[in-house]
Amino acid sequence: MKTLIDTNVLVYAIDPAEGERRARATAWLEALARSRSGVLSTQALSELANVGLRRRRPHLDPDELTTLLDALRDAYEVLAVTPAIVREALRGVRDHQLSWFDAQMWAAAHLHQVPFLLSEDMAAGATYDGITIVDPFVTPPPG
Repeated sequence: MKTLIDTNVLVYAIDPAEGERRARATAWLEALARSRSGVLSTQALSELANVGLRRRRPHLDPDELTTLLDALRDAYEVLAVTPAIVREALRGVRDHQLSWFDAQMWAAAHLHQVPFLLSEDMAAGATYDGITIVDPFVTPPPG
């Protein structure tokens, strides 16, 4: 089953200070890449670049980030954030009380019929219009 990967999973996977969370995020990413069932949003790639450039210590340089983003693009299907996703995200905010960025992730999954959203930022096990939230730090990776 296809699974949309939230930015927080990507961030934990590149942060050596995260220990167990890094190991769990990496295990999920590897399992989803092996099964070719992982999906990313351009939103997640953009947010990861921002974290790498601004918040992560030490900062990653643009060349390192380019290499990382290229590897992610090659490993996973990537969905572009479109006007339809932005519009659907507004419905997610209204109907499901999701935060804006969580709503955009949910909307990408919903409009592309990706049944699972891998994120620690939303209620684990909750289902919004057929999209089930999977917390990678509660649920072990498949396989």
